[in-house]
Amino acid sequence: MHFVPGLACEAKFSMGCVLGLLAHYGTAGVGAFTSDTIRNPQVCDFSKSVSMVFDPEVDAAYPQKWIGKVSVMTRDQRVIEQRLEFPKGDPQNPLSSDEHMAKFWRMASFGSLREPDAVFYWVQTLLQRDRVGSLMQWLL
Repeated sequence: MHFVPGLACEAKFSMGCVLGLLAHYGTAGVGAFTSDTIRNPQVCDFSKSVSMVFDPEVDAAYPQKWIGKVSVMTRDQRVIEQRLEFPKGDPQNPLSSDEHMAKFWRMASFGSLREPDAVFYWVQTLLQRDRVGSLMQWLL
């Protein structure tokens, strides 16, 4: 079954759409799923070229490992394969400090977080605090 352009929330669960956004825009972050981007004919055409297949190795390893595999056939028939034992961001494959900061700012700009600069500073100085309750003023 291929992705049919519709709601952005549905598109996030379509591997074809996610890969199409990555191929066309270079990102498939939270803000990438808009009506215009998911309906882009190039994204839709790309999504039709994506297929997912059952992999017994991946299935057998779950839930101890969340193995990810991708195999891409280029226009000139070359095959490029990549594999991850654990998803980026898992304890076994953690985000770097720079990746954490970038993710915070992406999510803060997308959501309705009040005073993201203050929250960022508060978290950066967490080790100097004797309690964490004051963080809630920005999160409620």
